[in-house]
Amino acid sequence: MTSLFSIVETLDGLAREVAGEEGVKVVKLLAQKSSMTDEELAQKTELNLNKIRKVLYRLYDARLATYRRVRDSETGWFVYYWQLEKNKIYEFASRKTRLVIKVLKQRLNFEENNVFFECGNESCRRLNFDEAFDVGFTCQNCGAPLTQIDNSQIIEALKKEIRKLEKSLEEK
Repeated sequence: MTSLFSIVETLDGLAREVAGEEGVKVVKLLAQKSSMTDEELAQKTELNLNKIRKVLYRLYDARLATYRRVRDSETGWFVYYWQLEKNKIYEFASRKTRLVIKVLKQRLNFEENNVFFECGNESCRRLNFDEAFDVGFTCQNCGAPLTQIDNSQIIEALKKEIRKLEKSLEEK
């Protein structure tokens, strides 16, 4: 079962990723009410209306927010009432998580299927066998000889992260 803390943490993270820090403020307010106008959001967040609308459109594009349009009987203008699509939040988070897992698995495959060399200098990059062979096993940055390194810790860290993310998908 997902805790309230992890829901809030997920919501904040998604809002930040989709719409920045302003997005977090907007999402927190929308999570508290069933719907709000962009003007109400601007007033409560003390952000200008254009920023609020940009945030709302980003949330809408990510399918995390929707709106309903109502014509104001006095002015004839349309008023937009925005609300969070709470049922879409986990779907969005799951899509992102699956994408991260895919990238991590590609990196794991690369780590497992290559031998790496480095000179030991932290400012120099490590090279795979083909790259090291092409430069005669000499660092192109500092001129030191390249030696084979053990990347088993990287492999284990990648496997652990993949397992953790896959488990989080199963729990939702």
